[in-house]
Amino acid sequence: MAFSPACDKIANIYLNEHTGASDKKALKLLRQSCFMGDNRVCLKVAKVYDKGQLGSVKNTTQAKIFYQRSCSKFLLEGCDILGVNPVTYSFKTYLDTKKQHRFEKQCKNNDYWACYRLGDMYENGQGATKNKVLAKKYYKKSCNGDYYDSCLNLAYMHSRDKDYDKVIPLYTKACDNGVFYGCRGLGDYYHDNKYKKKNLSLSLHFYEKACIQGDSVACISNVDRVTKEIQKGMLNK
Repeated sequence: MAFSPACDKIANIYLNEHTGASDKKALKLLRQSCFMGDNRVCLKVAKVYDKGQLGSVKNTTQAKIFYQRSCSKFLLEGCDILGVNPVTYSFKTYLDTKKQHRFEKQCKNNDYWACYRLGDMYENGQGATKNKVLAKKYYKKSCNGDYYDSCLNLAYMHSRDKDYDKVIPLYTKACDNGVFYGCRGLGDYYHDNKYKKKNLSLSLHFYEKACIQGDSVACISNVDRVTKEIQKGMLNK
């Protein structure tokens, strides 16, 4: 959409009227001018939300959005307020923010791959601020929608939190649907006695299943190791 200075000029007319209604009209036009490409106005809108002016309530989320937009177009004041490097920000952070919003919309419409990507972004702080609660929320929705990599990642998160009752069902779902890391995870749990009584037979079963699904680590190392442990245990009886 091409930039037109008309919106900004009309907004200034409303601003000179100094009434609540005219202030709101002015803010609406300023926002429109920003989205039409007047990046200088984006910075102005950000400050309005930052200070709660022109009939708006102080809104740091909206302020950040417009500071981000101004910074992405190399308006250094916006970058300074955000505390970011304009070059790095313009070509990464701004795009990450747009990507995050797109994924949120897609996930809301039950695109479970998008939910997975959101979980990954929030878990690792890449493209979004780290947030374990949100990461688990999006992984769970994705896993429930049968995107099995999300089941695996959610299992990893619960494992780190030592919430083992939630781990086994997630690994099992991933394993049963061809994600060999889920099978290996089950093998590890029954071998290392983290979840319940150590069970080498079950451990071997899941390592073998992981191997069949293409897990070279399970094939080369784990199956052989557990087989020897079982044989050693039988000899010691």
